[in-house]
Amino acid sequence: GINAEYGDPSTMPTNSYKFAATKRGFNKLGVPLKLSDIPTVDLVVVATVACTRQGARVGKGKGYGEVEYGILRELGVVTESTPVATIVHDVQVVSCDLLATKSLAIHDLPVDLISTPNETVIRTNTILPKPDAIYWELISDEMMNDIGALKQLQKSHGSCKSDVK
Repeated sequence: GINAEYGDPSTMPTNSYKFAATKRGFNKLGVPLKLSDIPTVDLVVVATVACTRQGARVGKGKGYGEVEYGILRELGVVTESTPVATIVHDVQVVSCDLLATKSLAIHDLPVDLISTPNETVIRTNTILPKPDAIYWELISDEMMNDIGALKQLQKSHGSCKSDVK
């Protein structure tokens, strides 16, 4: 989650490091944070199914990465200039013919940096805009249940999902 951290690593046994790097380990060992305590984020890393060298990207299709990025934007801990990176296999870097920028939606999050097994870092120099907020009209009930930060933000903005825009 976006609202937890590990705290002081010196308090964690070294044999727990590998477990801590897993989702289950993070959920067990992470220390919950208040949304207001989330520090400025220096780099955002997102899951990607396919991307172009120009920065266009599609995720796994559920929009969770975009929603989490939107939360960070609303909190003011990331900005348009915060780099967004992804790690993919070389075959996942596709041509613009296969992933046209005109097919992207307003909430789709482009990438600034791509890393593949054969190219350590590809700088996209993308001119594609990054989402600047949560697009509440796209939030599903499943997302509301899965992402606790959404519920917290919704409470601070209003009582109904449709009221928060």
